[in-house]
Amino acid sequence: MPRLLIVDDDDGIRTTLEEALAQEGFDVACAADGRQAIRQFDASQRQGATGFDLVLLDLMLPGVGGLDVCRHLRRHDSHI
Repeated sequence: MPRLLIVDDDDGIRTTLEEALAQEGFDVACAADGRQAIRQFDASQRQGATGFDLVLLDLMLPGVGGLDVCRHLRRHDSHI
């Protein structure tokens, strides 16, 4: 089952995407900001899981921006 990480600070967008994708059979995780996204990604790597297959990433995030999150993910997992 494909694993997806949705990163968006807008609760409505994040929830709508999560519900729709979960109904289609995807394993969905969510983060409300860049720091939370990085923590979830790093935790998935430490647990020996396959990580995420796809990240839906808002670029305009509070704190750590989307481009910085993208750089972190790409440094640690080149298939995303």
